[in-house]
Amino acid sequence: MSILPRRLVSLPLMIVLANALPVVEVLNGRMRVFDVVMLYWLESVIIGGFNIFRIALARGGPAGKPKLFLVPFFMFHYFGFMLIQLVFIIALVGGQVRDWGEISPGGGWYAAALLALGAGHAYDFFAGYVGEGRYRDANPASQMFRPYVRVAIQQAVILGGAFLSGRLGMGDSMVYLAILVALKVGADLAGYYIERRAGAGKKITRREFLFPASLRGR
Repeated sequence: MSILPRRLVSLPLMIVLANALPVVEVLNGRMRVFDVVMLYWLESVIIGGFNIFRIALARGGPAGKPKLFLVPFFMFHYFGFMLIQLVFIIALVGGQVRDWGEISPGGGWYAAALLALGAGHAYDFFAGYVGEGRYRDANPASQMFRPYVRVAIQQAVILGGAFLSGRLGMGDSMVYLAILVALKVGADLAGYYIERRAGAGKKITRREFLFPASLRGR
């Protein structure tokens, strides 16, 4: 039984709306394009955080799988990977950041944008992974590597955006921002589709892609 009514909320729609919020904030002068790049990096950190709990809850796979080893290994490897990505982003933006305080801007609007992005991942975890019982069939070893597909695509977009922003002087271009967000949304939807297909073990229809609850019982 699902914790939340998944038929009433389309996760792909949540992805689109959450990614639209940073664009609105840039248009209103509350965020820079670089802030959006950092926001997407922080979202990848959130994805890794939820995956720790996915691994810990996973019940599929061989009996006695050493989760106590898999969880710390994933944390070390994944967040080490994220740290390297952060170094690349900062190196690519170069002179746009005058001091360390500008790398992680505060403020209510920035927090709201991060919360909106994180809400989709929280919703999928509680309503889908836990609520629909997907954790019962999830293999902890396979789950450990599952975020890398989405994050690899996402980080390619982020690093590409950081390169354009820092090296080609496109940091204040709304055209660049539109391209960045469009590619990011496409990467998120592609990653979501891949995860759902891998989790179901079957080819899913367009309706099932938009409303994952229809996968139940198949």
